[in-house]
Amino acid sequence: MPRRRLAVLVLLVAVASVSCASPRNVLGTRESTCFRAYPVAKSEVQRGVFVGARPVEPSTAKKTLPALEAVPSGHACLVAFRGDFTSPDVRLAHNAPAGRYAVVVVTTSDYKAVAAVLLDELPRGFRRS
Repeated sequence: MPRRRLAVLVLLVAVASVSCASPRNVLGTRESTCFRAYPVAKSEVQRGVFVGARPVEPSTAKKTLPALEAVPSGHACLVAFRGDFTSPDVRLAHNAPAGRYAVVVVTTSDYKAVAAVLLDELPRGFRRS
């Protein structure tokens, strides 16, 4: 009998560990849609330290960063990098000659970079409290 109980216990532990470790496609957060935007944004910036990514609707993006007039309709992600940037460093940035931060807008419908801005301070959504 003890062997049978041990076998049942081992089976229960195995089933529990598999069900708890099952793969997930998303993290369950709004930011998970922006994970695919990171490599696209990184190819536009080339260097710098990743700060974060936030999903936004175009109307919100244009209010937050007025320089983002080229944001198309639909959803997008703002992907921010920290570094010392000049406009030649970030292909799509034409708003300022230099900045401490580069924010790239990537559409979530086709994951293409459509705009970028150089800033000395990040928009409020990227700041940590």
